[in-house]
Amino acid sequence: MREGASAAERTVLVVEDDAAFTRVLSRYLSGPWRFESVTSVADALRAIEQTGKLHAVIIDLMLPDGSGLEVVSAVRARWALVPVIVLTGHVLGPIINQIWALRAEYLLKLDCVPAMKLLKERLVRLSEAGGESARQVVEEYAQRHHLTTRETDVLALAVADVPRNVITTRLGISPDTLKTHVKSILQKCDEKRFDELARKLRVASRTPTPTAT
Repeated sequence: MREGASAAERTVLVVEDDAAFTRVLSRYLSGPWRFESVTSVADALRAIEQTGKLHAVIIDLMLPDGSGLEVVSAVRARWALVPVIVLTGHVLGPIINQIWALRAEYLLKLDCVPAMKLLKERLVRLSEAGGESARQVVEEYAQRHHLTTRETDVLALAVADVPRNVITTRLGISPDTLKTHVKSILQKCDEKRFDELARKLRVASRTPTPTAT
């Protein structure tokens, strides 16, 4: 998503079958984005397939025709870095582990108002031009160089200036595995130094795209 994107271009997909809760979301989360609401896994999968880009996705875990995790997997298969927030009314260890494995976040519905506040803060941070530009630059670069989803995650965190020891913690990988990913990225991108590659992409994300005349 480019800098200065309009609200119409910042689409937040809400996958929630409870109409009343969807109204709560739209009331508490109003901002410089638009909401697209669907009520089932099937409709969500169609929306993901037909949408050029999403600003963020908010997904209820329990849907009439399946699990919200199916939707999370579909989002991740298409966009490595689009933020995904899963809403659930229950704390279930194995489910939470699956959510984290798909690189999504979760919030409990039980305490609605604090959850809405956290969601609003998250969406506001995503609307900051720098964050959006960096995400777009990394995604486009990763596609051009055929990086895997995990390699894209590693590169995105490096561009965000996250230290390597923190990258291993966030991604749940060992230092040796991180080294393997870095080596693969450098080979695919024909670069010599990972830190320099991250710096170049960081600079590119801060450079406004020229407007066609």
